[in-house]
Amino acid sequence: PYSGPVELQDMQAVEQMFDVNVLGYQRMARAVLPAMRARRAGLIVNVSSQLGRMVVPFGGVYAATKFAVEAMSEQMAYELAPR
Repeated sequence: PYSGPVELQDMQAVEQMFDVNVLGYQRMARAVLPAMRARRAGLIVNVSSQLGRMVVPFGGVYAATKFAVEAMSEQMAYELAPR
């Protein structure tokens, strides 16, 4: 249920994949950032995949989640750099 043509993906599986692979990273960041700001120190390391920068046949939804992790990580780096 986690690979195949994007148009045929089971929507529940897609939601589950985004919940774990994208929203999980955001939940963790939201949980740790207040303490990191208070200490004025910290490091967040998000582990992604090569599929966060390229696509392969029938891996579109998984790749989309990893592209999202890459984008969110880059955005957080810009937003948090001044701190």
